[in-house]
Amino acid sequence: MTARASRPRSGCFGRLLLLLLFALLIAGAALFVRYQSFQQAPATPDGDPITFTIDAGATPAFVISKLNAEGRLRRSAFWQILIREHQTARCIKRGEHTLASDASSLDFLRLLCTDGGSKGDTFTVPEGWTRFHLARAMEQAHLGSRTDLVRATGNEGDAALRTFDGALRDSTEGLLFPDTYAVSLDQPRKTLITRMRNRFDEVWAEEATPERLADLKERYGLSPYEILILASLVEREAIVADERPRIAQVFYNRIKTRMRIQSDPTCAYGPATFDKQPTAAMCRDKASRFSTYLLPGLPPTPIAAIGRSSLRAALNPSGESDIFYFVAIADGSNRHRFAATLDEHNRNVRDYIDRSRQP
Repeated sequence: MTARASRPRSGCFGRLLLLLLFALLIAGAALFVRYQSFQQAPATPDGDPITFTIDAGATPAFVISKLNAEGRLRRSAFWQILIREHQTARCIKRGEHTLASDASSLDFLRLLCTDGGSKGDTFTVPEGWTRFHLARAMEQAHLGSRTDLVRATGNEGDAALRTFDGALRDSTEGLLFPDTYAVSLDQPRKTLITRMRNRFDEVWAEEATPERLADLKERYGLSPYEILILASLVEREAIVADERPRIAQVFYNRIKTRMRIQSDPTCAYGPATFDKQPTAAMCRDKASRFSTYLLPGLPPTPIAAIGRSSLRAALNPSGESDIFYFVAIADGSNRHRFAATLDEHNRNVRDYIDRSRQP
């Protein structure tokens, strides 16, 4: 009798499993159809021709992000899949490119790998790059050996480039300003690094006034270098400009209340992981010197090149004393939800997970 009673439950479970598999297959098929449609759809929002320049060192993701921000290219999460599928990062060509009015998304990606017209030799360092991104891109642009460039920006590099606020730092990370620089293939690699450092000094002097530094020291106990480290976390976390001061404030609030900072990008910082997505295993890696899930306070150095917007946000946080958490909304807007309590944050995380699972 017991055996007979168990059969219907087993059969019911099997049918539910089949229904779930069927639903997943339908969702996968729908996503595949949307992806195929995206490849053939017009690359620009209005179907207009666009002209853009790719500088030495620029990545496909950077070019797409820049054109998205300017409203000249369609926004879609499918771009990253398309880049990986066609390995565009390996063949991207610098120069001036013009995309025809009827060009598809796939046409745009192919154009990135076509020789462009000459606009002079320039090298672009995007905001949020690490020194390891920089070394790889400089090698690809024939501006030096990747290994030598990592050394030149690390603790084996020129002490003058690593000195900040009167102290010698572990590396030049955070001290090289992201911008577009004129270059020539015959210039020493140190010339570009020095110019990036000099540009950083100019921007820092413009933004980090003695009054601001003194105020942040009094309120949160942070030194100028620690503010710079915090600014690099903002750079790696924020996408939408108007959220940067709020994200900076979350970090300040956590520091003031002695909470762990728990910033995911710190988990993936390093020569072997700089271009990988952070994972739970990385954040729990006891050998890490940078994981803010394991270590109290800020990481030992900045984790990225810091643009003016993120630097300004770190120097001028929003002032909201009751926000301690944020998580992405997962609606394509690149925005975040902020929360004062863990319960509220957990609800936001569940919403993010639910939205992410939707086809």
